[in-house]
Amino acid sequence: MLALQSRAPAYARQQGVSSLPSKPHRALGPGTRPLLLAGIIDDGLGGRSGTQQLRLDSFALGLASGSSSLSFEGEIHGLVLNAAAQDLEVVSEVELVPPLRHVPYYGSGSTGSARPFHPPRGHAARRRGGRLRSVPLVSVVIVTHNSREDVARCLASLPSAAEAIIVDNASTDDTPDEVRRLRPDAIVIQNRSNRGFGAACNQGLEAASGDLALLLNPDAEARRGAIEALAEALNTDSDAVAAGGSLRFPDGRLQDSVAGKLTLWALFCEQTGLERILHAYWQTPRLLAMGPGPHEVEQVMGACMMLKRNSDGRFPRFDERFFLYCEDTELCHRLRAAGGKILFVTAAEFVHALGTSSKAARWRAVAFYNRGKELYFAIHHGAIAGGVAFVLNRLGALLRLALWSVLCVLMPWRLMKSAAKVLLFARVLAAPLDPYARWVRRQPCE
Repeated sequence: MLALQSRAPAYARQQGVSSLPSKPHRALGPGTRPLLLAGIIDDGLGGRSGTQQLRLDSFALGLASGSSSLSFEGEIHGLVLNAAAQDLEVVSEVELVPPLRHVPYYGSGSTGSARPFHPPRGHAARRRGGRLRSVPLVSVVIVTHNSREDVARCLASLPSAAEAIIVDNASTDDTPDEVRRLRPDAIVIQNRSNRGFGAACNQGLEAASGDLALLLNPDAEARRGAIEALAEALNTDSDAVAAGGSLRFPDGRLQDSVAGKLTLWALFCEQTGLERILHAYWQTPRLLAMGPGPHEVEQVMGACMMLKRNSDGRFPRFDERFFLYCEDTELCHRLRAAGGKILFVTAAEFVHALGTSSKAARWRAVAFYNRGKELYFAIHHGAIAGGVAFVLNRLGALLRLALWSVLCVLMPWRLMKSAAKVLLFARVLAAPLDPYARWVRRQPCE
């Protein structure tokens, strides 16, 4: 017998939640059966006379407006409660297969104008050792900019029970329309101009209703069980505040997924080519060789980063002074400084095409990456360190310019590729001291 009782019948009505998603949803977890949700809770809890029906698989739960309570007898497979009934309290324990979970209200999915519904923490439950423990629900935040071709594969890889939030940075290829067509229940937030990765992620995190939020690039795809593995790692370790998975190229090659501290020595190794020998910064192969983990690390990539809510109920935020690149490094630095653990979960595998959004202007992406490192050092280590980073970045670009120029002469059969590299690094060297101020137009958060 499962008994659920409302603690505040009017709460859902006050939030304006009036209906259930019409699309079937699947609770997170391997082996979960799809659920058929039908019917309406017209006024939240107890708002109208009579009994409303919420049908789950072949079972029905009766919601009596007078008592504002639900009860059900029989074996339960993948029971899911919508956020409209989010204020229900489990008053008798029962073995749930799979566990009880909440499905968020998705809003209209039009332009981000609908206010997402935020269920309180800790109502989802699973039996462990005779007690009920918390099970997180995941919101997936995807920042897009002319990502129509990539986002379809990304959305298709998400569990249907995950909340999908797309923040579009002024795409001109109808990316938002494609998202609405592919996933009608998604929350879509459209910016009038490109606000940058960190600022757009912050918008998505503000809209998220899950206990956990996965930041995922539109050119990334989650392999089976990857999102669940990240969620389990964060839910198991109470000190963990962020987790990242193992990234691979579409052809299966390993991609840099985790790094150590960003120091001036690490930057020097990167710009002089010593990184290939000393591995002073990138740590992925070494950690994979150590076993399945999860491993505690300094930082994971923003292309695939799951975050846990702070004690105040909010997700950590990116520093919006960063436009693109290194905002993940800076966030991980702050999380670690505050005593949080960051985990590398090797079992969570994602396919990442890497750099598809910056192919058209690769030199500008390199300039943004360099500026991100310089800003990071200036913020956390002072102006002198920021100046040293600037010099090292220009040294690296100059060395690469010289190398590819020599190859143009020595290897004429590779002239086109070498000439393209010469042009790229020449433009990097000629980039403004502060590319953010020159190329980026900011707008207030909508």
